[in-house]
Amino acid sequence: LNVVNEVYQKYAYDLELFIHCSLDIVDEKAPKANEMFLGHLYTDQKYKVRPSV
Repeated sequence: LNVVNEVYQKYAYDLELFIHCSLDIVDEKAPKANEMFLGHLYTDQKYKVRPSV
């Protein structure tokens, strides 16, 4: 992940991990989903994901 702004560089790894975990879970749950809401996907100390398909 290339970060241009140095202020956000220290958060780059956290954001990359957050995005990859979320996408993996969506990829796993989406084909089996009977509802549009997949539920709580991923959380850490800073971020939470609750997507809809």
